[in-house]
Amino acid sequence: MANLQCVQVQTTSVCNARCTICPYKDSWFIKNPGYMSDELYVKILDDIADYDPIFFGKFCPYLCNEPLADKNIVQRLDLARQKLANPYLEVSTNLALATRNQIDDLIRVFERNGFNGRIMVSFHGTNEESYRKTMGISYEKAMCNAIYLIGQFDSRLPIYLHCATVSRDGLYSLTTDDEFRKFWEKIVVLRNLKFKNLFLYPLKFHTRAGNVNLDEWKYKKIVRDIGPDNRFDCPRIHNHLHVIYTGEVIGCCCDYQHEVILGDLTKQSIKEVFNSDKWKNWVKMVTGEIESPPDFLCKRCSWVGG
Repeated sequence: MANLQCVQVQTTSVCNARCTICPYKDSWFIKNPGYMSDELYVKILDDIADYDPIFFGKFCPYLCNEPLADKNIVQRLDLARQKLANPYLEVSTNLALATRNQIDDLIRVFERNGFNGRIMVSFHGTNEESYRKTMGISYEKAMCNAIYLIGQFDSRLPIYLHCATVSRDGLYSLTTDDEFRKFWEKIVVLRNLKFKNLFLYPLKFHTRAGNVNLDEWKYKKIVRDIGPDNRFDCPRIHNHLHVIYTGEVIGCCCDYQHEVILGDLTKQSIKEVFNSDKWKNWVKMVTGEIESPPDFLCKRCSWVGG
């Protein structure tokens, strides 16, 4: 039984943003909103610890959502720190919902975890107009929180600033890598922030397995053949787990339409899910060992591994 490399847990289906390059605005999650119960969350953590007692992989309390839409997310992150052996804590957020008290609490959680982890901030724009056009949320709130977060962590934790620049197929562009870097370099200098452990990460975005609906982006829906004569592989099927707020295990982080349901942690253990026929058949279809539907999720995925 292999160690878990990455666990993503969606504690709420809610996202405050409506990014033009993200499928969320048309997703199953926005049509079926909900929050994970405390009991289920604890059960999932216990399952992880039981399946992998020396868990040292990534624990990500987010999946197709905005984690700070869960008002208890910081406490839940701290609980994961306590229950798992040596987790690498990863938080991905747009920060627009954060409060300063919440950021301070988040810092304390990472401090108690020995600063083992990172925070990724989605900030898609190089000025207020482009940011609001792409993300549909408050530029001022997100910027103030980003500056506060960077300053308070004071280089003790890796912080990644992500800005969507151009699509991986090169057919749709929002900005350039150079514009993004100059934008943040100027802010860092003006605000007397530190560059150490601050990573400016231009994001080449992808179609999320053909789930992005954007008229201006005429991308190819099916990008590969998969089958016995066209074998394939993806790291997401190896020691990765993706759990939504209902407790259902989904295919991967591109499954915005609730297409691939592989198990239910309200009724099963992680070990039972991985040993189930559903999981085994999913892996066989992903790798091409057996045939899969014409519109199979992985045939539409334009960025292997997500």
